[in-house]
Amino acid sequence: MQYELKQSSDYSMFTFMKGNRNVNPFNLKRIIESMRVNPLFSPIMVNEKLEIIDGQHRFLASKELGLPFYYIVVNGYSINEVHILNTNSSNWKRLDYLQGYVDLGLRPYIKFKEFMDMFPIFGIKASLHIVTLKNVNQEKSKSNYFENGDLKMFDFNYAGELANKISDFGMFYE
Repeated sequence: MQYELKQSSDYSMFTFMKGNRNVNPFNLKRIIESMRVNPLFSPIMVNEKLEIIDGQHRFLASKELGLPFYYIVVNGYSINEVHILNTNSSNWKRLDYLQGYVDLGLRPYIKFKEFMDMFPIFGIKASLHIVTLKNVNQEKSKSNYFENGDLKMFDFNYAGELANKISDFGMFYE
């Protein structure tokens, strides 16, 4: 099968496929903000009827920002392929970001991984609470500092002391 990459700014040519997932306003807002800063090359996939198979959020973000977008026409794709594509995709988790930044040699992430290796009982969310002394859920709503490579640990040794003290309570709680 050969595919041709095309570009357009005519948003009216395209439609959403009946039966596809609803657009998630939070996800759309996140993509718009990301594309505003760095509009990465990421073509959408459409069928011969120009129904969007994959990329409806990227399509709407491009439209909102008035950006041209790239698309690939794949003949014969239907809601079946939409289901397969959506089922087989997965978003990055915090552990994926951690390993990626460790592989890139970012010192705060290397130290954070050392902390997690020393205290595996806590997991990534609790470990972030301890090493940053922040409410991770509250911080995440403000920004994705961990995912963006902006982790800052306040004091590695003190975090270890806190973790040991918290661990001491483990004998009293499940």
